[in-house]
Amino acid sequence: MAESAPAQGRPEPMAYDHDQLENRVAPGFGMVGGDLHNAVRRAADALKALGGLPSGEETDQKFLRWFTPKRDQMLALTDDLADAYGDIKDGLLAMHRNVLVLDWGMAEDLKKLPDYLADSQAAERDGA
Repeated sequence: MAESAPAQGRPEPMAYDHDQLENRVAPGFGMVGGDLHNAVRRAADALKALGGLPSGEETDQKFLRWFTPKRDQMLALTDDLADAYGDIKDGLLAMHRNVLVLDWGMAEDLKKLPDYLADSQAAERDGA
C-alpha cells in the first residue's frame, strides 16, 4: 500500500500496524478475558471450600441474606467482564481484517468526499 503525502495543512494519516494489532493487542485482550474467567473460577472454588457460613443466629441470617446475592452477582459480573474482553478481541480482529481489504488508494481518486451531514446542517440553518 503506497502512502501519498498529506495535503498541506492537514495532519498525516495515522499509521496502522497490522502486526501489532493481530499478534499483540487482540491476543492481549483475549488473555485478560481468560485470566478473569480463571479468577472467577478460583474465587468460586475458594468460597465453596470455605463451606457454609454460620447461620445459627438472626444476625448471621440477615448478613447471609444480604451477602450471598451480592457475592454471586459480583462473580457473574466479573465473568461477564471477561466475556467483554473476548468481544473486544474479536472486534479488533474483525476491524483488522476489514482494514486489510480496503482500497485506500481509492480515496485519492475522489474529487470530493460526500458530506452526508450537509442536508441536515442546511435544514438546521434554514430553521427546519
